Amino acid sequence: YGKIWRGIWHGDDVVAKLYLPCEEKFFKNEVDVNNKIGNHENILRVQHCHTAFTWNKTTYRCIVMEFHENGSLYDFLSCRTVNTQEMCSLALSAARGLNHLHGEIYGRKEKYSIAHCDLKSKNIMVKSNLTCTIGGLGLGVVHDRSQDKIITENKRRGTPRYMSPELLDGGVFKSFESYKRADVYSLGLILWEITRRTFTEGKLSCLNNLYMYRCVYFSC
Repeated sequence: YGKIWRGIWHGDDVVAKLYLPCEEKFFKNEVDVNNKIGNHENILRVQHCHTAFTWNKTTYRCIVMEFHENGSLYDFLSCRTVNTQEMCSLALSAARGLNHLHGEIYGRKEKYSIAHCDLKSKNIMVKSNLTCTIGGLGLGVVHDRSQDKIITENKRRGTPRYMSPELLDGGVFKSFESYKRADVYSLGLILWEITRRTFTEGKLSCLNNLYMYRCVYFSC
């Protein structure tokens, strides 16, 4: 819904995500979701939000986030393979990030859970220690656990390649559990991406790929 740039913020490398003026509601949703998340090592950290950033005669909403040299998980896996230890590190840290979102996040008085709704390898960054950190929360859905009520919800869908069958069929989710299950399906495809780029004993572990994908698929 805009542009993504690498920039400098107080002397540090950062990512600047510029939202187009017509996409203001997604900017507000991402800011709101990130304000509820708190700090977690496997969730991309937001450093600053700006509601009136002007560039090239256009005014954008801007979110400044931490920068990671390895880029997205998609880019990282596109240019190299990983060994079994690195595979486990990437997969486990991605799962921990999603578990944090789906778990109990405490506010001042409220208790939240968050469904990502656009989980894909391009929305996951790879840190220098080869662990994952999840970003791209513009479509996130927030569930107030105290009232058992969904308080933010978007009609826009995520990326078709990572959608669960019920989302592709245009199904309407009536419970927050359905959103969580759709995220788990997306995570299964991400795990498949990681394992298909894993070398064990000098070859890609195709059987492991199929086994992991089937396990995640049937767990959904």
